[in-house]
Amino acid sequence: MSTDIQYSFKKTEPEGDCSGIYWPVSLEDKEELKDADLCGLETLCDLFLNSAEVYSKDNFLGSREIIEFEDQNSLQIHGQENDSKLKTIYGDYHWKTFNEVLVTAKRLSLAIHKEGLATPVSFDDEEVKDLRMIGIHSKNREEWVITDIACMYDSVVTVPLYDTLGPHIIDFISGQTKF
Repeated sequence: MSTDIQYSFKKTEPEGDCSGIYWPVSLEDKEELKDADLCGLETLCDLFLNSAEVYSKDNFLGSREIIEFEDQNSLQIHGQENDSKLKTIYGDYHWKTFNEVLVTAKRLSLAIHKEGLATPVSFDDEEVKDLRMIGIHSKNREEWVITDIACMYDSVVTVPLYDTLGPHIIDFISGQTKF
């Protein structure tokens, strides 16, 4: 009895220095998807810029605003009682296109560069030179994604910091990254 499980299929054959493109099996019958030439895309920034060009008018990043908090007598989250007794009511998604995000990220990238907000760091490692970092302490939101793209655009490394890490871990990460 064979236990082989197929996770992907070959979409294109290798060409020159580029490997073939593999897609998840779930997309095998989705020929209407736009083909993108991924050869020559070497960084996440390259990939985003290519996507912004190919899908410029398509929705990319959506957020929902909080409409109201509703009182609840008994609200459970993940099977646990919640002390807040408030339920958050969200509105519809408001979308930004690839192009809108690109324009905002480029402007933010220029501002980060102009204001010198990315901390230059150096390590003892000979291979790491002229590295700039910026810490982002935020919940997952569209502004986080836009800031990350802005940093990629200017070759700035983002260091994600989350409330759930706790102050000691954030201090440790800050020390390790020297920002």
